[in-house]
Amino acid sequence: MSRTRKGYTQLSVYLPTPIHRAFRTLCLDSEVSMTEWIAEKVEEAVRETGYYRAKPVQNYDTLADFVRDNLDLLKNSKITQDHIDAMLKGKKPNELNLLRLATTLRVDIDELHELYARSFDD
Repeated sequence: MSRTRKGYTQLSVYLPTPIHRAFRTLCLDSEVSMTEWIAEKVEEAVRETGYYRAKPVQNYDTLADFVRDNLDLLKNSKITQDHIDAMLKGKKPNELNLLRLATTLRVDIDELHELYARSFDD
């Protein structure tokens, strides 16, 4: 059986033995695997520093496609799953959810409004 997961890349880290032991204890006490802990911390760091961003809005013809390609970035946003699902089905988001999209995905709100206009005939 393959130990790889689709859409994931393996990362190897060398740590001093005492640090590794302490880290293993930290994870045991936190009831989380070392892999999960590292993945969460790396994801937090690249999101908070802006290195992990949405694909450019100009690349899309519809808001639904833009949302679909950025689902991983929206998973911890303030947009409810029901609203995300509605956008994926081509439903119009309200202005608050457009703003939340722009904020979460760090895209220009005016560019998002242009995509909205291309997506819906108001």
